[in-house]
Amino acid sequence: MNISNQFKSIINELIVFDEKEKVKTCNLIGVNAHTLTLAKEYGIIPSTRSLIKIADYLNVSIDFLLGYTEDDTYFASKNLSSFAERLNILINNEKTSKYKLAQKWHIDKSYITKWLKGENIPSINSLEIIADYFNVSIDYLLGRAD
Repeated sequence: MNISNQFKSIINELIVFDEKEKVKTCNLIGVNAHTLTLAKEYGIIPSTRSLIKIADYLNVSIDFLLGYTEDDTYFASKNLSSFAERLNILINNEKTSKYKLAQKWHIDKSYITKWLKGENIPSINSLEIIADYFNVSIDYLLGRAD
C-alpha cells in the first residue's frame, strides 16, 4: 500500500463533494466509496485500475495525479492501446528478453509474461520502474497517452 501526501492533496483539490454526493461521485468515477475515502483522507494510492478511472474522470495524467509533474495538461491517446501492446512494442524495440528485464526490474519473469498476455497490469510501483527504464510516462505505458 502506497501512501502519498501529495496525492492526497491533489485528490482533495480536484474532487470536492459533501457526504451526500459521495456515492454519486464514486459511481461517476467508477470506484467504490471506500477507495475514494482512503485516497482523500489518508492519501492511499488505489490500485492501478482505480487510479486510471480517477485520472480518466478528471481528464488528467497519472503523473499529475501522483504529483510527479505540476503540468496538468493531458492529451488522451487517439489510438488507444493496452498496456500489453505498449509493453510488447517497448520490449521489441529494446531487443531484450523478458528474463533480462525481470533481472533488471527485480521481479519474477512470470509477471512480465502475464502482463504481455494482458492477464493483469502492474502495480504503480512496477509501472514507475518500467516507465523509468523505457523513459516513457506511465500514461504512455497504460495506453492513455501517445
